[in-house]
Amino acid sequence: MDDVSWGIGAVGCRVDVYVRGRMLPQSTDYWDGNWLESDIAVDVGAFHGKIAAALRVDELQRFRKELEVLYLTVAGAAHLVSLEEWITLEVKVDAWGHITVNGEVQDRPGMGNRLLFHIAELDQTDLPPVIEGLTAIEAAYPILDLPD
Repeated sequence: MDDVSWGIGAVGCRVDVYVRGRMLPQSTDYWDGNWLESDIAVDVGAFHGKIAAALRVDELQRFRKELEVLYLTVAGAAHLVSLEEWITLEVKVDAWGHITVNGEVQDRPGMGNRLLFHIAELDQTDLPPVIEGLTAIEAAYPILDLPD
C-alpha cells in the first residue's frame, strides 16, 4: 500500500505525517493492531528534520474529529497527543478564522531531543486538506477491535 499522509502549515513552516503501514500487521486486537509506522517531517523556520514514529489510528481519528468541529464552529482547539509523545499539536482558531498551531516533536520520547514550534498565518480554509488526509488514513487503516 502507498503511504498516506496529512500535513498542516505553509511552505517553510509546516508539519507532515506519512503513514507507511501497521506496525504489527498480523495483530487484530485494539491495543496492538492500531499502531502505525509513521514518519513525521518538520520544516519550521531554520529547523528541518524527519523522525520515525509510532502513532495510533485512534489518536489520529480523535484529532480529525476535533478538527472537523473546529472547522464547522470556528471556535476552540483541536489536539493531537500521541500516546508515546512523538508528537503533540494544538490547533487553535479565533473568531476571524485565523489558525495557529503549537507543537512539539521528540526523536526519542522520554530521553531524546525535543523541538517546540509555532506556526501562524493559517486560516480556516487550510483545515479541509488536513481533514481529508486524516480521513484517508482511517480508510486505509481502520480502527481494529474495541478497547477493553
